[in-house]
Amino acid sequence: MRAGYAALCCLLASADAQDFDQNNCPPYLEAYNYAKQLQGWRGAATLKQTWDALGLTTECGYTFPDDEASLPMRPPRGADIPPNALVMYVDAELGADSPGRGAAASPFRTLNATVMEIRRVRREQNAMSRPAVVLLAGGMHRLADTLALTDEDSYLTITAADDKAPVISGAQTLTTKWEVHDREKGIYKTSLKGQVNEVKALRVGQARGFAAAYPNRNPELTLFPDGWVKDGVSSWGRPNQRTATYLTLDKPIDPVVADKTMYSHYTVGIGGNCDIFSPPVSYWCSDKFAGGAASPFTLPTSMTVPRSSLPLKNYTAQSAREGRMHVWRPSHWASWWFQFDQFDAEEQKFSWTKGGFQGARGSKKGAEWYIENLFEELDDANEFYFDNATKDLYYVLNATAGAGIDDLHFSAVNLFTLISHVGDFNSKKPVKNVTIQGVTIRDTAMTVLEPHGVPSGGDWALERMGAVFYETTENCRFVGNNMTKVDGNGVFISGYARGFYAGKNEFSWIGATVMAAWGYTAPLGGDHGDSVLAQYKVGVDGRAGEHPRDCVIEDNYIRELGHFIKQCSPWFQAKTYGTVLRRNIGFNMPRAGFNFNDGFGGGAEIVNNLLFNTCRESGDHAAFNSWDRQPFIVPYDSDSAETNGFPPMDPQYTRIHHNFLVGSYGAINTVDNDDGSSFYEIDHNVLMRGGHKSNFGGHNKLSHHNINLYTMMWDDGCCVRDESLNVPSARDSYHDNHCVQEHDGTVMYWFKQCVPGQLHNASVTSTLHSYNNTISNPAGKNFTVLCGNDKDTATQYSESEWQKFGFDLGTVTGKNPSVDELMQEVRDILGL
Repeated sequence: MRAGYAALCCLLASADAQDFDQNNCPPYLEAYNYAKQLQGWRGAATLKQTWDALGLTTECGYTFPDDEASLPMRPPRGADIPPNALVMYVDAELGADSPGRGAAASPFRTLNATVMEIRRVRREQNAMSRPAVVLLAGGMHRLADTLALTDEDSYLTITAADDKAPVISGAQTLTTKWEVHDREKGIYKTSLKGQVNEVKALRVGQARGFAAAYPNRNPELTLFPDGWVKDGVSSWGRPNQRTATYLTLDKPIDPVVADKTMYSHYTVGIGGNCDIFSPPVSYWCSDKFAGGAASPFTLPTSMTVPRSSLPLKNYTAQSAREGRMHVWRPSHWASWWFQFDQFDAEEQKFSWTKGGFQGARGSKKGAEWYIENLFEELDDANEFYFDNATKDLYYVLNATAGAGIDDLHFSAVNLFTLISHVGDFNSKKPVKNVTIQGVTIRDTAMTVLEPHGVPSGGDWALERMGAVFYETTENCRFVGNNMTKVDGNGVFISGYARGFYAGKNEFSWIGATVMAAWGYTAPLGGDHGDSVLAQYKVGVDGRAGEHPRDCVIEDNYIRELGHFIKQCSPWFQAKTYGTVLRRNIGFNMPRAGFNFNDGFGGGAEIVNNLLFNTCRESGDHAAFNSWDRQPFIVPYDSDSAETNGFPPMDPQYTRIHHNFLVGSYGAINTVDNDDGSSFYEIDHNVLMRGGHKSNFGGHNKLSHHNINLYTMMWDDGCCVRDESLNVPSARDSYHDNHCVQEHDGTVMYWFKQCVPGQLHNASVTSTLHSYNNTISNPAGKNFTVLCGNDKDTATQYSESEWQKFGFDLGTVTGKNPSVDELMQEVRDILGL
C-alpha cells in the first residue's frame, strides 16, 4: 500500500482464498490422472503445474509422484521439409539482409526480408505453389513490423532450424541512459527520443513491466478482489441516450425456425448508443432484445469519487489524458476500459468519450475499478510511465531485487500482431497451407482500446485482432508452438477459414482470449436485403460461406489468461460452424473455458477436454458457456434441404462428451447453455458441481450418462433447473445420469414453468423428459421437485407424487456411494 493511503484500506477489496471443499480432493486427483492421460507426453514440469493448480499438495496433502517428477518433456518438433522445397535460413545474430542470401552458411537476419526473397524466387521460377520453408536459428527474432503474409505466401512453413527453439517477439530493444528522477521513490528516467514514438507495453528482461496504477497491482498475479477499488465508493455519470435504427427480419424466416420458443427473429440495432462498436451494429441496440436481465445497451460517461471517501492525487491534465480505467460491469459479466478525456480535481471526476465497447451488455454504472497509466501513481516496483510529449520513460526500480537499473534490459512493445495471414475472399484468393511450427511467439501490445465489434447475439464484444491473425485461409496450421506474454488475443481466425488446425501448443500468460474464431454474414437479398448491413458484413445469411468451418483445436495446454480483460476464454467462437475441441487442458482464467456466442449451424464436437479453475473473477457462468439469441441461415453442406427457399435454420446438434469439467469459484454450473441455446447432446461427462440447465427459450438439450458430481446450480444443489416451455418437436431430456448431491434436503428438479394442478397436461410442465436416473445424497432421502417460477412459493412434490403423474419413471434414490465407488464411476467414464 502506498504511503499516505494506509487509512483507506477498508475501501479496497481484499482477497480471500476460495473455500476449498475436501470433497474435491479425490476427484481432483482423477482430474490430474486424466490430464496425464491426455497430455502426459509434455513431461514432469507441465504435469506438476497441473498438479499444483488443482491444489493436490497445498489443499489435499497429496505428494507429487516421484516416478513422474523425472519424466522428460518431449521437445517441440520442427516441421518436416517437403521434397523440392525452397529452404531459407534466418539467424537474427549472424545473418544479414542482402540479396542472394538464405543458405545455411549465409542466412538472412530478419523474417520479413526472408519472406520477400521467397516471393521473388518463386515469381522468377513461376512456381508460386512450390513449398517453401523458413528455418529459424535459436535466439530472439524481433519484429519491427508485422510479418504480413498474403496468398502469394501460400505453401510456406516457418519452423525451427534445430532443437534450440527460436523466439519470435514484438519487443524492440531500447538504448537507455538512466538518471535518478526521484530517489525516495526509486524512480528513474531515460529519454527515448529518436527510438520510439510510444511505448504501449514494456518488457524488463523477459518479464512485463506494468503501467503505473492505483491501487498497486501485478495484473498477472493479482486476482479480484485484490487490486480493485470496492463497488459503492464511486458515483457514475448519467449515460447518453441515442436512438438506434432497428432492423428486425420477420419473414420469410418465421416458418423455418419451427422449434424456437424465443429468438425466432433476426434482430439488430444500428447506430445510436452502439456507434461505439465497429461495425456500429448490435443485438443489444435492437428493440426486441430478450434474455436474462435484458436491458438496452448504455454506458456511463464519467465517474466521480467523493473526496471524503477516497482522496485521489491531483493528476495533471496531460497525465489524465493518458490515463485509463479498467472497471467491472455489474454482476461481473464483463469488464470495460475507458480512456480518460479529463480529470476535474475539485470534484475528483474522470470523464471519457472512448471505451466501454469491450462487452456487448451495457449498464448505467460500473462496479469495482482501478486506474492506470497516470504519472502521479508511479510508486511501486516495476511500474512505468511513458510521457508521449517528451518521449521520456520513467521506471520504478525494485531496490530489493539486487540488480541495478543499468543491469536490466528494456524493450518496447508496440505491435498488436506479429504474423498475419490475409487472403482476398471476393477474388477467391485465400492464403493456403501455411504452417507455423515449433517456435515461441511472445510480446504484443494490449488491444483493449482498439475497435471492438459485437459478433452476434451473445454477451461478448471483442476486437478482430490477435498475435497471429488469419483471414480468408485454407489448411493453415499452428502446431507445437509456445505462445506467452502477449497482451491481447493470441490466435484469431476471422472470416473464411477451412481446415484450420491448432494442435500441441502451449499458451500461458495471455492478456485476453487465447484463440477466437469469428465469421462474417450478410443480409438477405431482394426485398429482404439491407444495404447498411451488407456494408458491415452483418445479417442473418451465412450462405456465402465467409466463416470459419471445421476448425480442429486439439492437444493444447492453456493456462493463466485474462490479465487485461476479463471477458475472455481459451476458445471463443461466433458465426463459426463445426468446430472440434479435443484433448485440450485449460485452467486459471477469469471467465468460461469455452464460449459459443451463438448456435450458427451447430455441428461442433467437444470431447476429452479438462477444464478447471474457470470463472475465478466472474460470476453466472461455467466451464462451457453458450448463447443463441439470433437465428442464422447456415447450410450444413451442399445438399441441405431448403424450406421456403432457405436451408434449415435450426442448428445441428453439438455434442459435448467424455470431458472432465469443473464448476468452481464464480461458476454456477459446468455446462451453461444460456439464453436460447438449443440442440446440444451432453453425455458421458464428469460434470463436477454442475447439472442440467435449460432457460429462456432453450430446448433440445439431451443430457445422459453423465455423473453430476456434487451438483451445484446457482448454489441451490439442484440436479436440473428447467424453465423451458413444451413446444412441438422440442425435447429436452435428462436420463441415465447419476446426480450426486453433497447435502441432504436439496431439490432434485426445479421446473419454473410448471403449473401446479395441471400436471396431467405435459404442455404446461416442461419440455424435459427425465427417466432412469440415479439420485444419491448423504442420507439417501427421496428426491423432491419444485413446481413454479418462484422458489419461495413453488409447490413441492415428493418423489412418489411426481412419479404418479408419469414423470421420471425408473429413477431411483439412495445413499451416496463410497468415495472409491464414485471415483470408479469417474474412471469408467473417462477411460482411466
